[in-house]
Amino acid sequence: MIALLSVASVLGGSALAIAADKHISHREMLETCAGTLLFAGFGLLGSVLQHYT
Repeated sequence: MIALLSVASVLGGSALAIAADKHISHREMLETCAGTLLFAGFGLLGSVLQHYT
């Protein structure tokens, strides 16, 4: 379940990072949200990998 949340968070962060190029007026906010989602997603992925090694 946590691994699925991690993948969803990384995909959502990537989509927001791509959308930031298209919406110039909201670029800073979108990049901040994208970075937060990517950071959280990779953090969750790291915590899941500890349980499988």
